[in-house]
Amino acid sequence: MIYQIDQAIGKIIKTLKEKKLWDNTTIIFTSDHGDYLCDHGLLRKSVYASDTLLRIPCIIRDPKHQEELLDYPTSNCDIFPTLASLANVKFPDNLHGKNMFDVNDENSAFAYSFTGNAKETGYTVYRENCRFTYYPNANKGELFDHSKDKGEINNLYKSSERQEQIEKFKNIIKEELLEITRNEIEKMIVIIEE
Repeated sequence: MIYQIDQAIGKIIKTLKEKKLWDNTTIIFTSDHGDYLCDHGLLRKSVYASDTLLRIPCIIRDPKHQEELLDYPTSNCDIFPTLASLANVKFPDNLHGKNMFDVNDENSAFAYSFTGNAKETGYTVYRENCRFTYYPNANKGELFDHSKDKGEINNLYKSSERQEQIEKFKNIIKEELLEITRNEIEKMIVIIEE
């Protein structure tokens, strides 16, 4: 499958160059999620957060940013604001997402998973050095320190030394959810007023 994708992208690039559009074209290569590939003894994907599901490729080729390497967590919801900015198109302030070129290595990516079972609803704050996931309806969580545990084997959620950090992450999730809710309410008000 990877070979097939490589061939297809190669055809697109070749056509863009033949039609003299290459120097004025932005290409983004990404995915919606990763797969377990036997990590933690699992295959495919799941509703549970994991580094193997959340760490996906995001390659942006833009003529204005050819030499830049963005090596920090971002989210798929950042793609639209990034493309709009690259095209000099104004986008609404109340969008969930940021221009990837305007964030830095302190950035957190936010992920949400839901299957219909409330106990499996999870909210994740993902940073380069760690992942925190909270399942509020099951009153459980996961905290992994990627600097010491890249395979996410040692869950630090119940560690007494990490409780202050866990509370900070829970507050980040609350703020993120409030911001999303505020944005949705603002959109509904605009629709009602029209």
